[in-house]
Amino acid sequence: MTIVERGQMEQVLSEQDFQLTGCTSDECAVEVGQLLGVTTMVAGSIGKVGATYSVDIRTIDVQSGRITHSLWRDYRGEIDGLLGLMPDIAGELVAAIGTAPAPEPVIPPPTILTVNTSPLGALVTMNGAEAGTTPLDSIEVAAGQWHTLSLSFDGYRTMDTTILAESGQSHDLFFTLTPLPSRLTILSDPPGAQVVVDGEDRGTTPLTEFALAGNRTYTASLRMTGYQPVDTSFYAAADEVSELRFTLKKLPGRLTILSDPPGAAVFLDSRQLGQTPANLDRVVPDRRHTVALRLDGYAPLDTTFLAVAGELHRLELTMQPVAVAATTVTVPEMPPSETQPAQPVVKPEKKGGGTWLLVAALAATGYYGYTQGWFGERPSGEELRVGPPPPVPSP
Repeated sequence: MTIVERGQMEQVLSEQDFQLTGCTSDECAVEVGQLLGVTTMVAGSIGKVGATYSVDIRTIDVQSGRITHSLWRDYRGEIDGLLGLMPDIAGELVAAIGTAPAPEPVIPPPTILTVNTSPLGALVTMNGAEAGTTPLDSIEVAAGQWHTLSLSFDGYRTMDTTILAESGQSHDLFFTLTPLPSRLTILSDPPGAQVVVDGEDRGTTPLTEFALAGNRTYTASLRMTGYQPVDTSFYAAADEVSELRFTLKKLPGRLTILSDPPGAAVFLDSRQLGQTPANLDRVVPDRRHTVALRLDGYAPLDTTFLAVAGELHRLELTMQPVAVAATTVTVPEMPPSETQPAQPVVKPEKKGGGTWLLVAALAATGYYGYTQGWFGERPSGEELRVGPPPPVPSP
């Protein structure tokens, strides 16, 4: 019990601008006790009926407002006699308080907790005892105390914290768990490819066990001169080591062929691929290829080139015209009765000891003529005849 002297009480109440006049109820006594910071207030009253005085004294618990002890006495006589009675009444009240059982402690209502996490399913341990997995609702804990809370989930860092539970309060607790890192190895054949993961340059292959945040999907790009680019996505599991292997494919060579004059047939490795100018986009790299051009009236043109992966090759080729030998044809005079021109024919006898040669040419007059001759000795007795040409003899 806390005891405050009258002088101290009056000083405190005056500072609080509180007047005791008219304060006769138990509620007023509780209010005064709260201002004074005491646990128990003593209040009472004196009444008179006829020539009898009645004294009523009681103690009041300030926190609950409950009367804990009560004592009353009647006195018959002059009012001055009350002065001698009051010490006796106070003594009896103190004795009663000392022998009375202590009041039961007031137990504050429990605190209610709700626990949620991202991701869900984390194991909740409260004060060392497992309480279940998130989400958890309506967990009762003792109020006015500190409590330890632990959250654990595979692939995530364990989270430990403490909570002060306030009396009669409900607390909604939400925690975002941090995933454990993932370790990633990236290899390429051939090595030396530039690696970019989620826009961040990570260096060149081989890359060994570099750290990434776990439980996430990433994009990866590999670039290397002369090789086709690689773009992919992958999932990095927390607290695991992953390995990505890539076989890079060479870029095809490219070829542009120009000829003078244009329009020549283009052959690449014996396959015809159009006419000049020609643009070929998928030429097998690291190989020597043959290129051939063919055009009527021009000498055939053949060349080779080495295709380099990813590079553009440009061939500018000039074709040479072919010379045509002129042949003189003697045309006999036409008889007056004939209206259509005939083809002159030279028909020698075939003699041994030479090689047969046939050369045909278009005469300017529209006649077709041909000559037959021998290398070596010129045959005698050649005869000029008009008519259809004889069949070409076999060599």
